[in-house]
Amino acid sequence: WQDVGPDHFNILDAFYAEPQRYAYTFQNYVFVTRVMQERESSGGVKPLRLMERSVFSDRMVFVRAVHEANWMNEMEISIYDSWFDPVVSCLPGLIPDGFIYLRATPDTCH
Repeated sequence: WQDVGPDHFNILDAFYAEPQRYAYTFQNYVFVTRVMQERESSGGVKPLRLMERSVFSDRMVFVRAVHEANWMNEMEISIYDSWFDPVVSCLPGLIPDGFIYLRATPDTCH
């Protein structure tokens, strides 16, 4: 997210600098990179993969948060939602068998 395209654009920095301008673009790029990670790891021998974050945490946590902060408008959230489900359903490797939720304080995590 810090070296995008031939111009080496840092979309993460752009998002932090201008969240309302770059929230939709950033979340789209995050989705694309997660899909690419899935494709790269899908040829492995092990049937089990653990991920800290997924397209689902992106959608249900981060996209929701930027929408609630009014950094993604209604049109942008509608567009994101219009392609999210169809793309995910075409890539069964993205759909997990389950989720493990760990609750911990920031001090514990640090």
